[in-house]
Amino acid sequence: MTVLACGSNAFQQLCPSDQLVLSDPVDVTASDLAAASWSQTVLRSTRDVGQVAAIGLDLDRNSTEPVRRWLGQESFVAALLEDGRIERFSDGARSKGRYALAEMNGKGESLLVPEDHADEAHLYPSLDALLDSSGSSPPARLRIASSHCAEPPAASSSKSRTYEQRIDSIAAGAAHFLLLSSSQQVYSVGDSRYGQAGPFSSQPLRASNAPQALNHLSFFDGLFPVAVSCGAFHSAVVTRDGAAYLFGSDKEGQCGGQSGGNEPEMIDLEEAEEEEEGIEIVQVACGAAHTLLRTRDGQVWCAGTNADGQLALGDLVPQPTFTRNARLERRIRECGMQLVDIVCSRASSYFVLKSEQS
Repeated sequence: MTVLACGSNAFQQLCPSDQLVLSDPVDVTASDLAAASWSQTVLRSTRDVGQVAAIGLDLDRNSTEPVRRWLGQESFVAALLEDGRIERFSDGARSKGRYALAEMNGKGESLLVPEDHADEAHLYPSLDALLDSSGSSPPARLRIASSHCAEPPAASSSKSRTYEQRIDSIAAGAAHFLLLSSSQQVYSVGDSRYGQAGPFSSQPLRASNAPQALNHLSFFDGLFPVAVSCGAFHSAVVTRDGAAYLFGSDKEGQCGGQSGGNEPEMIDLEEAEEEEEGIEIVQVACGAAHTLLRTRDGQVWCAGTNADGQLALGDLVPQPTFTRNARLERRIRECGMQLVDIVCSRASSYFVLKSEQS
């Protein structure tokens, strides 16, 4: 594996250089990218399974237990461990409950899916509330509404099978979350002042034993969404047929110059490319105010702010509409690699490559 990175280097989280801005992607290291915050890059060793190293600000962590998910946007302050517990780095405190999924937004709110209740999520306002051993800080319980569940699949035998609706993935923004269910439906919770969580008002959630319904984005019903991503104040959904939809703030062009707001709009790359047909988008990665797209045949498209060079174009010029990054594509081809993943932090971008022969 090889990782190329560009954008803000304010904490030397991309490379040990005094340059604060890197518009030309640098080769981070021949390691696997584990996670990236605004001030840190966490790399996983390709030789020693479970061993990680941080570039940028130090990880305030003493434990060496394997991590499933790193939590924190400015810097990593906690993790979802492989055993399902949440560990706070500053004091090593761990949750009593075990979770299948966990994400933390920019406000420090944690959204967790319990291992034994995969159809609901628990929202805690802070790590302190989550790790409160007295139980005096219960979470807001949010559940997929039963009326929105897909019908159970037809049984292949005479024996009936139990169909369980579950939350499969979560993405976090500055103050909102998107969730994708096993029935390929999209839900949200949190701040939606720019429409980034859909057409819902931002109402305070109550801590209660009675679960509340998650916001259901019915727009995506029947479109077979397969992935969700969040920027600070915008959101993206990718569907099974290679389409991508953006909604929320478009102040910096991060939605491709579309109107923005709570009505999702499909990205039309074929119109931008004019001669191309059948472009399939397989990934949308969102930074705070920039967006990167990866297509099935290895194209890279970018839009939004570029003040820190996070669009990998070799300059600091913003892109108010989606622009193809042929420069980066050519560099990847010339070194005999292929792009397999894109990760965005607040103002940096990472391109994970692997050898075409591997």
